[in-house]
Amino acid sequence: CANMTNRVGTAALTLMLIGTATTHPRVHRVELEEPPVHPALRPRIDVAEGGGRGGDDPLHAGLHVNLQWQQVAPSLAAVVGTPVPAVPAARKTASGGCNVTGSWEYGPEPGYIYTWVETAERQIQCFAGSDVWHAASGVVGVDATVTLTFADQSCPGANRGFPAVVKHGTLNSGCDLLVMDDTQPNCPTQGQCLYRRVAPPPPHPPPCAVNSTAVLDVDWLRCRAAAITAGCREPISGGTANPTNAGINATFAFTPDATHSYGAQWTRDFAYMVMGGGAVMDPVETKKSVRYTFAGQRADGCMPDRVQINGLSVMSPGAAGSGFADHAIDNAPFAVLLLAAASTAWGPDKPLFCSLEPSAKRALAFVNRSANGLVYNDPVRPNCTYGFTDTVAKTGNLLFCSLLFVDASRKMAELSSQFGCGDSAAYAKEATLTAGSIDTLKDPASALWLAATVDNRIPDVWGTCYLVALNLSTQASRQAAMDALVANKTLYFRAGQVRSMPYPATWTRCFGGRCPPPGTYQNGAYWATPLNYVASAMQSTGHTDFAVTVIAEAIADFQANGIYEDVDYGYPANARGVLNYTASVTNALLGAAIVGAHPKDIGTTPGL
Repeated sequence: CANMTNRVGTAALTLMLIGTATTHPRVHRVELEEPPVHPALRPRIDVAEGGGRGGDDPLHAGLHVNLQWQQVAPSLAAVVGTPVPAVPAARKTASGGCNVTGSWEYGPEPGYIYTWVETAERQIQCFAGSDVWHAASGVVGVDATVTLTFADQSCPGANRGFPAVVKHGTLNSGCDLLVMDDTQPNCPTQGQCLYRRVAPPPPHPPPCAVNSTAVLDVDWLRCRAAAITAGCREPISGGTANPTNAGINATFAFTPDATHSYGAQWTRDFAYMVMGGGAVMDPVETKKSVRYTFAGQRADGCMPDRVQINGLSVMSPGAAGSGFADHAIDNAPFAVLLLAAASTAWGPDKPLFCSLEPSAKRALAFVNRSANGLVYNDPVRPNCTYGFTDTVAKTGNLLFCSLLFVDASRKMAELSSQFGCGDSAAYAKEATLTAGSIDTLKDPASALWLAATVDNRIPDVWGTCYLVALNLSTQASRQAAMDALVANKTLYFRAGQVRSMPYPATWTRCFGGRCPPPGTYQNGAYWATPLNYVASAMQSTGHTDFAVTVIAEAIADFQANGIYEDVDYGYPANARGVLNYTASVTNALLGAAIVGAHPKDIGTTPGL
């Protein structure tokens, strides 16, 4: 610290504490109480818990401590044209020269400001719309610092357990621009994020109506799917300077959640969104965003794990530039399933499919497979596998990625034949080869199939349901697997959501050397993501009533507690992932359609 007394700078420290990671970071602020060592500087410590895809340390349980010497009143000359005085000539107070109560937009950089969606989709769950944040109250200090409390007091039931969000920052002399001590997606300098005063938002739409007498409240689920798929969008930045968007002119990236915790267009999440929620999405807008994903394909055929709103194509889960591996193996088949869904969800679209078929072909050819056709992951240098377990290092021959490959290849064979472009027979041949080897992954000790043949040789619940939905293996084996899940429901299901492996098993090898704590996130929490596979598998084996019960339990949990990425109500942890998660709502909606609850919600085939 003594070496930093005369300059603005940053000293980074990392304090690793086992067992404190969450699925998304929370930032804590600690101010040093001693006077600044330089009249223009003040020290600040930020502490952030690591977690979440693309975060600083999504695998390790830890706290990241950042010490910064900050200017007391940073200049905003580049934004507003005049510097901000250290002490404003007019002492501003909440009741004096500047009343900051009102509505504010967040923008990651000057000249690019978009409407934030937190009010309806995160902090307050009783409304379904997407609006700017509303500052219910605000106080301006004599040194031009401001404290804003973001909440909406008009929502019945207040915040349902979520406290109002309090943010601190520096106000400009015009009382209309804030540099907040904040962390936000795509903010160029975390801790100095820009907000701008805007007009009040329009009135909230009415909340989605609950039908307490329905066996499956699909109308409510459809309403929430529409709100979340709209709320998850982030505007694509850069205009003509964004090379990934050149000639495409996509408007939005469809992110995995409506709370903007992930802030990029993940290929697998987007595929699930279109497969299950196409009926509530705009086809023109969505198809442009599909092309945006394909524009991120690497020269060797690798498809992106995600494409960021600035056009950066990222191949591996983890932080951009320092991911877990070279790529995620499921990138290719999910990109193909995304193309297939977008080419059929709103009626046949031959131009879309045929223009991207060569890219889809190269993507599938990039996937590493054994001689028997199964997708293979090298135990020595593993890549990420199925993205909903992307922290987990499954190696050897892989179940879920092989199923995705079969599904994607079948879809390509079908649509190539329908649209008259692409080699339908070649796609079908590859699908048949892989499908014919799937029983080499059968678990000799249970009715399920194994996730992998080397590391994490554990029964895969989601993969088993997907296999049955794809009608692979034998009828007797498929029936026995679903019978086992029905007979031992508590090992696999909770609150209508599904564990990756039977309770209480956990994964044995993860990237970074340590798995998420047992019962949390991808290591034993319960997810709604596989409900489309569960519904199809159960229906095909005579267990439709069981599938309806599970989906009804999921909808009831959504209505009571919110639609989360994952949950675990004390088995063995009390944990939950990101709120208003797209795959949870769209795959539950698709599962309900599969069991025949609401024909208008089918939208598109799930690739099953």
